[in-house]
Amino acid sequence: EKKLIEQHQTIMEDDMQFLLNDEEKTTYFCGTKSKSRNLFIPRSIKYNAQEYLVTRIYDNSTFDLIESITIPSSVVKFEDGWCKDVEKLIKFEVDPNNKHFINYKDEFILGKTDENNDIFDVIIFARRDLEQATIPTFIKKINSYAFSRCNKLQSIEIPFKFECQTKLKMH
Repeated sequence: EKKLIEQHQTIMEDDMQFLLNDEEKTTYFCGTKSKSRNLFIPRSIKYNAQEYLVTRIYDNSTFDLIESITIPSSVVKFEDGWCKDVEKLIKFEVDPNNKHFINYKDEFILGKTDENNDIFDVIIFARRDLEQATIPTFIKKINSYAFSRCNKLQSIEIPFKFECQTKLKMH
């Protein structure tokens, strides 16, 4: 993590923090200092007359006040641990043009195990106010911290054929 920060310039834009990759003209979204409970992540930002596409959501603890988030079509990766301290996030929108992630029944953000496939089979994030969760039968993987901080969660129904490929981190 420290190496990544040293290799990229950190900037603030509209109370949001980004790591710029000058070589690829892309940026990581790192968090926000805004007190707003609603977060709209832009598809791109401009810096020094250059456009940088927001492609990743970085691991950062400044999501702790956020209750709703909008993910643009440009995001291709959520870094492991991005949501480990996210306690209040209960509403999320994923741009319908995003080919990497979807909002599944307003309960989960889903991703793919194989980017060349059209099947969304990874749980990236579970809304934090879930009391009961049913893992869809097509799910192959649950990312670390997907259910972290789901403090109201009473039960998780897991299909018989499910193979857990990761340690679930519940806090």
